Amino acid sequence: FRRVLFRSIRARFFMDAIGVTGIVILTGASASVVRGGLMLLLFGGASLFGRRASFGRLLLVVAMMLVWADARHLLFDAGFLLSFFACIGLLHAASPNEAADIAKKLSLRESWFTWIWTAPFQLWFFGSVSWMGLVANVLALFVVMWIQALSFIVLLAPIRLFSVPLQWFLDYLWLVIDRLSVFVSPI
Repeated sequence: FRRVLFRSIRARFFMDAIGVTGIVILTGASASVVRGGLMLLLFGGASLFGRRASFGRLLLVVAMMLVWADARHLLFDAGFLLSFFACIGLLHAASPNEAADIAKKLSLRESWFTWIWTAPFQLWFFGSVSWMGLVANVLALFVVMWIQALSFIVLLAPIRLFSVPLQWFLDYLWLVIDRLSVFVSPI
């Protein structure tokens, strides 16, 4: 749709930049959201200059930019550090010969690697590490797409026919997560 509407790469980049900036502002501009927004903008900006952007370099450049901007606050911010270490876990979990199939990208391996990379910092910041994070991540892999699809349907047709089943589904999902958290104690 963007390619039809905006034929120029530069115009697409500026529209993407407006959209990303709007989302960052609307979500409160926490450190992890700003990290994601900057990575997206740098990724899109690389195509303006005919360059390919690597995930590792983008992460390093954004980390340096954010720490340079506010080192005292961000170096002790749990959300900032956990976000970056989760990205490092994703970087290590990614296989270069993996196909572009979405089912392979949303694998348990990525959840495991992000949990492994963030577990020491959970222990440091919060005094314990919970296995529930790993369980919730695995559940999220398979449930998020369905929740997004059903939410989109409810937004387009906000009638009880769609909203009541979505509410039942979310209530059931919350019940399952709540019941699992009783059995999973912190390390």
